Amino acid sequence: MFFGDNAGGDQYAVVHLPQRDDVFVRDHETDSRLVITGGPRPYLDRILREPGGDWWR
Repeated sequence: MFFGDNAGGDQYAVVHLPQRDDVFVRDHETDSRLVITGGPRPYLDRILREPGGDWWR
């Protein structure tokens, strides 16, 4: 389930089935997916501490 983006086209998502805690980013240019954090809480901690949409690179 996609829940947000970085205003540059990349989208953030979580997977419900099979159940996973990871948060992924989908790169809009390559259609690749990358695990960026181990769950919603670490995702929120990082995105609130590090300004800019590409902190996960």
